[in-house]
Amino acid sequence: MTKKTRRRYTAEFKAAAVARLDEPGETLSSVAEALGVAATQVKTWRLEQNSRPPGRRRRSRGAGRR
Repeated sequence: MTKKTRRRYTAEFKAAAVARLDEPGETLSSVAEALGVAATQVKTWRLEQNSRPPGRRRRSRGAGRR
């Protein structure tokens, strides 16, 4: 059995994907299909982007832990 590797996306990629949702005629499904990701993933990125104050970045895992 082959182990799948987790894909990681840059903050810029996620922001661009969410920005495409504001373009006329673009839907969640169409953006996700064009980018090759699940629609739920794009929805999660949109929710995360809208819930954070501007300029704030999410802390990476393990940051500040010892």
